Amino acid sequence: MNINYTKKVKHWIAGAIGVVLIASIAPVSAQVYKDVTRLGTNQAICTPGIQSGGELQAFFANNPQALQNILASARWSGNPQDLMDAVAAGDFSKKLYAPGTEFEWMSARQSGSEVALPYRRWAGSEAFDGFEVNVVSNCQQHQIVIPNACCNVSLIASSPVTLGQPNLTTSISGDTLTVCSDEGAALKLAYPSGQTQTLTLDGNSCWSGVLPAGSYSLEAEAPEQCGTGVARASATIAAAAVASKSVLIPYIGAFYSTETRLRFEQALNMDMRDSSGVTGIKAGILSPINETLSLFAQGGHISRDGINQGNIYLENNLFLDIGLEKSVGSSGFIGGGIGVWNIDDGDFDDGSIFIHGGSNIGNTPLQWFIEGRSFIDDIEDNKVNDMVSAGIRYLFK
Repeated sequence: MNINYTKKVKHWIAGAIGVVLIASIAPVSAQVYKDVTRLGTNQAICTPGIQSGGELQAFFANNPQALQNILASARWSGNPQDLMDAVAAGDFSKKLYAPGTEFEWMSARQSGSEVALPYRRWAGSEAFDGFEVNVVSNCQQHQIVIPNACCNVSLIASSPVTLGQPNLTTSISGDTLTVCSDEGAALKLAYPSGQTQTLTLDGNSCWSGVLPAGSYSLEAEAPEQCGTGVARASATIAAAAVASKSVLIPYIGAFYSTETRLRFEQALNMDMRDSSGVTGIKAGILSPINETLSLFAQGGHISRDGINQGNIYLENNLFLDIGLEKSVGSSGFIGGGIGVWNIDDGDFDDGSIFIHGGSNIGNTPLQWFIEGRSFIDDIEDNKVNDMVSAGIRYLFK
């Protein structure tokens, strides 16, 4: 056996295999278009051509079979009747098509039959006049061209119909969300947790509901001939602002005091130091300013016991106080203010300043307190013009 001959055969086989492999993996080249340089030749579908929209409509109305033949030869994805209806309704426009315009196919008359020739490019010396029909058929948008010179129905391109989005609007008022969409749309609400809810639209194609604070997403779906249009939106319900509340806290209390005052002694015709026990009851209101500070006002009745014989002083009187009180720790409080003592008798009324402090008794609204008070009359003698009290109060909260 000739070894050289065998080697040549192997080389030929390897070369052939290489060519096949290269051809199989080479990228697909761009489609080659065949140039068309003249219109209105013996391949014209109509002679002598058309010039007006009325003539175009007449051509379509009088030549339905020719149109059917062209579209069948092109394997057009649309419905011929849709194209004929569009032309009959006047849904076309006049345009110029410049040299270089490419067509997926152009029709022609060959051997007495209407056929569609694929991949043609206008390569004439100047633009040609034509009518353009943009028709939707079988969920495709088709750009059909009919040249004036020959009626050679042609297709520039087809593309999927873009689905329209349904209307979807949202509005928020406080914690209420209102959503509106098109009649017949299916509306879905997604909660922050991921849970979804199908919303039922009212007669105005809207839905309203009170929702917790959070971010929500909405989706509206509207069925169309070529699919389902979808619109999406989002809405955020803000957390309600916590209003600064002035919660009034009423309270009642009782106390026992030692009051030391300068009182007029008739026998000596002069003021003398005198001490007496005082029992009293009071009622008031705390008005919080913030978490730890409150304004308070209180009033009450006192009864004195032990006034020296011969002293001119009232045994029973009324008083009013106002002041500020601050929480201390988890259960304590301190405060102070000013008051008017003996307000029910103009001869003995007296201003005062005071401080107090106390704490809760256990985990209850009952509190103990102590108080020191100095009276403003003869304040320079405050060492004998004061009162020390101890008592309890009960908060209604």
